[in-house]
Amino acid sequence: MPPFAQCLLLYHLQIESIVGTTGYGLSDKFGVSYATANKSLRWLVSKDLIKLEGTKTKTVQIDISNRELWNKALPMLVSPIEQLYYTDAVLEGQQISGVNALAFYTMLNEESWQCWTVTKKELKTLAIVTDKQFGENEIQVWKYNPKMLSTEGVVDKLSLYLSLKDNEDERIQIELERLINEMSW
Repeated sequence: MPPFAQCLLLYHLQIESIVGTTGYGLSDKFGVSYATANKSLRWLVSKDLIKLEGTKTKTVQIDISNRELWNKALPMLVSPIEQLYYTDAVLEGQQISGVNALAFYTMLNEESWQCWTVTKKELKTLAIVTDKQFGENEIQVWKYNPKMLSTEGVVDKLSLYLSLKDNEDERIQIELERLINEMSW
């Protein structure tokens, strides 16, 4: 799934409905090009997740409940993590992700190390030493800006789910299931 298409779906499911919006409206709202917004909308239409209605100006329509949309889209949704780096530095002002974000939302205990999420652009501006293998803390570079989906200091629940769904730790799987079941769709 194209990163912005996934971001749009998760935004619709967690923050605000995109029903009635246009490609131009979405490009303005999210600060992406019209081409990116239009391509993402057309991809979502091709997978029968949304509809575009109207003659001249097409608006988004979604005919199923949010829970049904999530279940239908889930096989196509991918982890937002593009790259992993490690560092001994502490990243102030970045969103917490990984197991510690899951601990924030659930009864899971935090890990002793931290995990943060950044965009490629943010990673380039950080004045820290990173490594592909070694460091006390983890930095996840995401395919889309996590701040589009959460203004808290923690990543959004559905992106978190997607980033951890393949983790084999049974405790994490139990809490992920609880996280989804407790969503207010």
